[in-house]
Amino acid sequence: MPRPGKTFQALLGNDPDYTESFGVSRSGPPAPPVDHPRPRAEPKKTAPEAAPGPLQPHAAPVIAPAPPSAARPEPDRRAPAASKAPGPKKGRVQISVGIRPLATQVERIAATGLRKRDVLQAAWRKAAAGYVVGDAYVEPRAVERGGGRENLFDSTLTVDAGALDGLARVHDPLGVKGAWWLIRGQIEPAFWEAVDDVLAQIAKRT
Repeated sequence: MPRPGKTFQALLGNDPDYTESFGVSRSGPPAPPVDHPRPRAEPKKTAPEAAPGPLQPHAAPVIAPAPPSAARPEPDRRAPAASKAPGPKKGRVQISVGIRPLATQVERIAATGLRKRDVLQAAWRKAAAGYVVGDAYVEPRAVERGGGRENLFDSTLTVDAGALDGLARVHDPLGVKGAWWLIRGQIEPAFWEAVDDVLAQIAKRT
C-alpha cells in the first residue's frame, strides 16, 4: 500500500520518447510474443534383447571309420598252362602272283603276231593246273627274264593252305617274305615250259 501523506498521479497516455527507449514502437503497442510449441522428441525405440537360450552342449567331432583294407589276392601258385601251338591251316588259299617269261621267249611270242597277254595267259593256265606246293624251298633261277611292264603277267593262284603254311614256318618264320616269294622258284620253271608248249602249238597251226 502507498505510504500515507503522499499522492501519486496516474500517467495517462503514451509518451513516445519514453517508450522508445524500451523498444516499443511509436505506432502502437508491441505485439505480444507468439509462443510456438516445441515438438516433443519421441523416444527412440530399441529392439528388445533376445532372451538367451539354453546353452547347447558342444557336439563331439564325428570321425569316419577307416575303410577296411582290401584283401590282397593270393598269388596264383599254379604253373602257367602251356600255350598250344597253332595247328596247320586247312583248306585252300588264293595268292597273287607276278610272273615273267624268259627273255628269249619274248621274241618268239612277238613273232606269232598274237597278243602277248593271250599267249602268257594260256601258258599260265597249263602251269597252274598241275602245280602242287612242294615241301622244300626252291631258289629262283638266275636267268634273264623279260623286262618291262608289258612282259609282267599278273594273276592269282589257289594252293593248299596247310602246305603253304608249313613252307612258311621253315623259310619265312617272321612272315615278311610273302607267299609268292615262297613258291616262285617252284612254279617259274613250270610256267616257262608251258610257254614253250603254247608257242609250239601256235607254230603247228600256222
